[in-house]
Amino acid sequence: MKRERDPVAEMVVAIKGFGDGFVKMERMKKEMAREVEAIQRDMEMKWTEMILESHERIVEAFGKALSERRNKKAKRMPTPEAWILGCQGNCKVHS
Repeated sequence: MKRERDPVAEMVVAIKGFGDGFVKMERMKKEMAREVEAIQRDMEMKWTEMILESHERIVEAFGKALSERRNKKAKRMPTPEAWILGCQGNCKVHS
């Protein structure tokens, strides 16, 4: 004897199965979105660190170049007294 199924009950089972699958899929999408956001935050942090490190290197390079330039000028530029005494009256300033 063949047993007939209630069409409404079959529809309820199908809708419940669809709903369960949909909820599972949405949970997976949310989890993937969280993972992607975490990866993006990490990448942004690394990018920011790289920018800060490069800025620090640039500032250090400028500071070093400026310091070297000042030291070279100090060595090359005699004091006015040494310059006057060094020319011993043969300079245009004394004539």
